[in-house]
Amino acid sequence: MIYSDDHGITWQRGGVIRPKVNECQVAELADGKGSLVMNMRSYFGRGCRTHAFSYDGGSSWSAPEDVPQLEDPVCQASIIRYAWPVRKHSGCLLFLNPASKHKRNNMTLKASTDDGRTWREVQSLYAGPSAYSCMTVLPHGDVVCLYEAGERHAYEVIVLQKVDKTEIGRIVKKRL
Repeated sequence: MIYSDDHGITWQRGGVIRPKVNECQVAELADGKGSLVMNMRSYFGRGCRTHAFSYDGGSSWSAPEDVPQLEDPVCQASIIRYAWPVRKHSGCLLFLNPASKHKRNNMTLKASTDDGRTWREVQSLYAGPSAYSCMTVLPHGDVVCLYEAGERHAYEVIVLQKVDKTEIGRIVKKRL
């Protein structure tokens, strides 16, 4: 891991996570201590993502652990912090990938209200062939998802799709 804690002015080398993982993305946990979760593409052959945790700002990481609720055909994925806990409302992480154990298809958005311990489907965005993805939260709370998709192959077009904040709120409120 390489990180900056001064908005990109300087960069530092963090801990290494091994073995058999790559194409990862990190999100901050809502524990108030700056803990991190690294979500990774896995080559363990079990059809799911793996994650590791850091409790020292990324200097060191736990061993990779399977996340069976996040099926994955060995593909890049996206994880972001959607909301921080406020009063009685839990925070929320969002995860986007082709949710299938063996094939790059079924682009699906999932949410976690317990810092990645459990995941629930928010919405299947595209059932057909799909692959790499990215997402961001708009200022008013909707989420924009960018992903590869196609009719016969996952790499025919790039799709930009908005998910309304009410879809995410529907799942988050069920967990409160």
